[in-house]
Amino acid sequence: CGGVGVTAGQPRAQLFSSHETERVLRFVAFDGPLLEACAAETLIEIERARERERGPGYRVCPVPRADLLPQGRGRGEPGIAQPSFEGMESPVVPAARRREGGNWGGRYLRAPDLFLELWERSGDRICRLEDLAEVRFGIKTGHNGFFYLADITADASPDLRVRHGVTEASGLRLCRNGLGHVFPLEALFLQPALRSPRGLPGPGLRREILSDCLFTCDADPEALAGSCALAYIRWGESRGIHQRPSVRGRPRWFVVPKVPPPPVIHPLIVYERACAAVNPLGIPCDANLVGIYPRAPGLHVPLAACLVSSLGVLARELAGIANLGEGALKTNPHYLKRMLVPDLRRAPTEALSRLGAAFDGVRRLPFPSLARGEPDVPWRALDDAVLSLLAPHAPGAAALREATRRLILARRAKAASRRDAGAWA
Repeated sequence: CGGVGVTAGQPRAQLFSSHETERVLRFVAFDGPLLEACAAETLIEIERARERERGPGYRVCPVPRADLLPQGRGRGEPGIAQPSFEGMESPVVPAARRREGGNWGGRYLRAPDLFLELWERSGDRICRLEDLAEVRFGIKTGHNGFFYLADITADASPDLRVRHGVTEASGLRLCRNGLGHVFPLEALFLQPALRSPRGLPGPGLRREILSDCLFTCDADPEALAGSCALAYIRWGESRGIHQRPSVRGRPRWFVVPKVPPPPVIHPLIVYERACAAVNPLGIPCDANLVGIYPRAPGLHVPLAACLVSSLGVLARELAGIANLGEGALKTNPHYLKRMLVPDLRRAPTEALSRLGAAFDGVRRLPFPSLARGEPDVPWRALDDAVLSLLAPHAPGAAALREATRRLILARRAKAASRRDAGAWA
């Protein structure tokens, strides 16, 4: 299957010129053999379409160009067309913000019918994630092998602990870094951290499930004289870590930039699991995860509930970019912030209470995979609570899960077909 935006032959630079904004752009998703779908009669029917409709082997979504412009530009961009190259006109969109608008392909080509209907009928009860929260990358250490360590004190032999001077009174922990070397380090400079989504089994982040510590020393070397932390820093310098481009520009190369712990966490890369979590303990998170910072107090639990629900999984499928190996979906902050979610600011208090109770029911459960069938009862109850925010326009929960499952399987199948094609090339 594939998708094509039909632009009636207009030059790309004239797509949103002042005299063209009243015309219509047609997004066409083909779900059958392309040559059959592109018969002359079919193309004529597509060109005549004024409303979303399905035909043999295709779906067409006509959208006024004036409606697409505010979706496509970044927040706060003026909709003023100014002269561009070769005398044509195009909207002024600074280079730094050209990727900040809505994902037309996800919404109009890949979105299932029930999502488009939900979006159209819900009006202002649906918003973009960035309207509710700030979305940022996690910590970029510059060298994970040096800065992330596993605390092996409890598993180390008594002889190994004695050899490194690790006792209950010493204030030291025995750690193995990502390069495989063991060091004693002051517990003062070690902070439990979430390095990877693999360390996030469910939507409630708990300290006991963490296996990594972050080296967080920010003292001057002179103040560290005689410490294990200074010995570790010198060891890193002996390996040339301080000369790496990712750290050498820092005033002190071993000081990791501070990033506030996010109240809500979402993976940077996903496959098929529902995955989002609350972070009540303020655990630092790596750049392999995306931090979500609600703009209003009390939104972290309902927001995490929406993101980890089947509706959230469907919305991330439409906002993310599937350009990675094995069919992985990339949901970095620029993509994730434009995904559509229920506008929690408009939700009644009782609906938010129901949502919070449903989230508590799954907080310690493993994330489900919709690609493997219907989730357990508590997850279905969470879907019902999320969809109640959009009643009476919400689709049935089972139909929503099935549509989401098909999107996930289609993404994975497309990656497998590309891989097979590469093997035959």
